[in-house]
Amino acid sequence: MVTIIWRALFSYLMLKGLDNWIGLRVTPDEEVQGLDNVLHEETGYLDL
Repeated sequence: MVTIIWRALFSYLMLKGLDNWIGLRVTPDEEVQGLDNVLHEETGYLDL
């Protein structure tokens, strides 16, 4: 039980630190535009 609590707390703190440092989410505008295009400047699917 202690191990589960320790892992949950450690994971939470790691994710909070990463979120403050580099951010874990994209903006709603980037999500609408498409992550492939915004982050990698590539298209995920070809319009045939």
